[in-house]
Amino acid sequence: MLFVKKIVMALCMLYSFNLIIGYAGILIPINLCSIIFVSILGVPAVFSLIVLSNFL
Repeated sequence: MLFVKKIVMALCMLYSFNLIIGYAGILIPINLCSIIFVSILGVPAVFSLIVLSNFL
């Protein structure tokens, strides 16, 4: 049950970050890999996804 809660929170976190930084033209793809990555590692994973998806 705790893992399901982490997955839902990761999905909400990715969606809210996409809403906030979407105005700057930076988007994080929301897929299964990114959701699991954020649910395991937390907020640093969001910033690493931003770097990986937009600057590489």
